[in-house]
Amino acid sequence: MLDYTADEVIGKLTLNTFHDPEELKQRTYVLSREMGREIALGDLSMLKTQQDNCEVEWTFIRKDGSRFPVALSVKPLCNLEGEIIGGVEIAKDITQQKQIEAQLYKNAANLESAQRIANLGSWEMDLHTQQLIWSEEVFRIFGRNPESGTPSYNEMLHCIHPDDRDRRDFRVSRLGK
Repeated sequence: MLDYTADEVIGKLTLNTFHDPEELKQRTYVLSREMGREIALGDLSMLKTQQDNCEVEWTFIRKDGSRFPVALSVKPLCNLEGEIIGGVEIAKDITQQKQIEAQLYKNAANLESAQRIANLGSWEMDLHTQQLIWSEEVFRIFGRNPESGTPSYNEMLHCIHPDDRDRRDFRVSRLGK
């Protein structure tokens, strides 16, 4: 994952070898503020380990200097008396997950823009619970403040033209069965 050989890292690793130094500094500062005392940079990993299991997103740096996101799982390593004597960390490269996430955000932004431009909205409904999800444009079309929450299905029926309500309600009731 980091492109180092075993000989290059065994007994020679420091946090700065593969962690972004600015990210380490920032997280050490935040943790120091949370704990109300100064935390040394090298203590960062052990302090997180003492919180039992945790998974945190970090930026790792490969031997060639390229950077990539990882999900770092940390678990304390204890002796027979239950005292923490170290930790085990497992890093998972989440580059592909982050790329997919970015594409989903882009698609959502494009859909929102297209709906705004076309003055069209979209909504979804869980047929079993009748819980609705409205797009921002549906709120605008019906003159509702999104902060007031999405209306119930019955409230939404009042937004539909009276001549269309029975047909809409019939279709929804048939789909929900």
